Amino acid sequence: MDICILDDDRRSFSTYAAAVKSCFEEFGVSANIDVYDSADSLRKRLSSVRYDVMFLDIDMPQEDGIEFAKSLRKKNDAVPIIFVTAREERMFEVFSVQPFGFVRKGKFLSDLREAVRLFLEANPDFATDIIMFETASGAFSVNVKQIVYIENISHSQILHVKDDQRVEIRSRMV
Repeated sequence: MDICILDDDRRSFSTYAAAVKSCFEEFGVSANIDVYDSADSLRKRLSSVRYDVMFLDIDMPQEDGIEFAKSLRKKNDAVPIIFVTAREERMFEVFSVQPFGFVRKGKFLSDLREAVRLFLEANPDFATDIIMFETASGAFSVNVKQIVYIENISHSQILHVKDDQRVEIRSRMV
């Protein structure tokens, strides 16, 4: 899977890229990450590369992530966009470009994990090794390689995952 990150904070490049790569790999998806510090540098690269998803910083000098996304949509580019921002008050400005999701920099890791989970759930071709289950607390996704076994106790199914994690799932075993 090819992913790009557009953010003007060069000090955070390696941290963001590592977190995004790790999050996709947690769901069993191999990710190639390219990072850009300006919309212009990303635009030049788009003539030769097609990304499966873009993480765009909303607040940047010169052309920000919102303006860049608008230029993509004018070209009928429907690439999924996940906006990343420290300026939550600007989040409502992005609806015209139909973003896939949002990641707040103040809650980066938890928002990132949820955005990636939802993206892979909506695009199952990327997540061939992922199984989704309903639990009492909501949806639970797991890489099939992490499942140790599934136990049926009375009318409950207990999913045993590596690291001694147990999850009660709402599903009938047939």
